[in-house]
Amino acid sequence: MQCPPHGTPRRDRRRQAQRGRRRHRLTELRHRLSALRLRRGESESVQALSEEALAEARRAGDRASESDAIFNQGSLQYSSGRMRDALRLFESSSEAATAAGDDKLRARAELYVGNAVMTLGERKGAEEAFSRAKELANRMGDAKLEAEATRGLGQLYSFAG
Repeated sequence: MQCPPHGTPRRDRRRQAQRGRRRHRLTELRHRLSALRLRRGESESVQALSEEALAEARRAGDRASESDAIFNQGSLQYSSGRMRDALRLFESSSEAATAAGDDKLRARAELYVGNAVMTLGERKGAEEAFSRAKELANRMGDAKLEAEATRGLGQLYSFAG
């Protein structure tokens, strides 16, 4: 059996998959660096890294990395107390995760939509977001994420009295 020549569709698909994995690893490294800098209070640096990651993900057409980068921007807004901006970004992250077909990213984004909406005092919207996150986590068998969504619902109900 002969190996296919250079530039065949199979080889091209393999190279494209390798590039996608490298981009994903780079996005993951940026995410970790952003989290570290956020803990140090370096919000301008975090914003710049997040914008770079988002631009790169969009250039590559990588909706999962786009969702992750948008989520990171939302986390920055959330930690700065800008709930409306955070909410908008978490919702955008959820939409990008849905387009990518990545239920884990979507569940994480929905969990944070719930947190932002609860902070804004909108009980019904928070309950819907936590329920979506819980359902997605349950479907994937992600017990930790399901527990976080359940905890969010519990906090919501305890605040309601």
